[in-house]
Amino acid sequence: MTFTELSIYSCSSTATIPTAKPVIEFCFGKYECNWVNQVFAGSDDYESDRTPILIQNPDSSGSFNIYIQNIITGSETLFTNDDFGSYFALGYTPTNADKGGYLVNWRLVRDLLGYGRYKFRVENTFFGDTITEESSEYRLLPYSPKAVNGTVKFETVRTGCIQGGIDYTDLNWVTSVRIPGWFYEIEPRTEIETYQTTSREVKQIQETTVRRYQMDTKLVPAEIINDLKNDGFMATDILITDYSPLSFEDLRQTEVIRTEIGEFTTYRRSTRGRISVIFEEKVQDKIKRL
Repeated sequence: MTFTELSIYSCSSTATIPTAKPVIEFCFGKYECNWVNQVFAGSDDYESDRTPILIQNPDSSGSFNIYIQNIITGSETLFTNDDFGSYFALGYTPTNADKGGYLVNWRLVRDLLGYGRYKFRVENTFFGDTITEESSEYRLLPYSPKAVNGTVKFETVRTGCIQGGIDYTDLNWVTSVRIPGWFYEIEPRTEIETYQTTSREVKQIQETTVRRYQMDTKLVPAEIINDLKNDGFMATDILITDYSPLSFEDLRQTEVIRTEIGEFTTYRRSTRGRISVIFEEKVQDKIKRL
């Protein structure tokens, strides 16, 4: 039988009802339970971090509130505008009306609230119910080359629909996370096209050299690794910055595409894991032609 049509896929419009995450009260120890996200504020974007908070609310008349709380004093500040970053109301893009959120700029947090220990509290109200969730701790510190040594900033722009995941259609959702680990260049990939003449001489048509990179994380919690392997590595744009002072070269917002996961390791009786990923440069224009 001859096929006369092609299979196509379009994103589902079904609504997902948010649910509160369970709280695990049993703890193996301070190191295992109390993950702290270290974020920094400096003089520019390179020295400063950002943290995204994406909200999904299936109620067309629903609402959400995002608070930043000082862990020491207990004081809370409600995000209502762009004072602390970028505010996105529900329906800021008509094709994805159930999405909203905030992109926190820690440099602005420092300017208005100061350095310190913070966490976020989100109240998501839909169909008459309110679900409240709290983030893990964010420790805001002044930028210094010594403090950020051994960390990598992983930034993405997420668009399109992930089947079985999040619909980012028309969102252009910007994310950023600082990960304990390293990002460095590894052996390049070379493609050589040749042909053989009638005299059996091999001649070159063209040669392409593609730069390759590797990112190795230290032990990090599942919430970071799962976001990377289930979502972040499929982002439309991936930019990685390494903050090691002993790098072979300065790698700032290196635009890459993921090619393979080299290693993914979890451990029994541990809430931490590590992952090693191989990337290639996104713009592959180093081509020699004869």
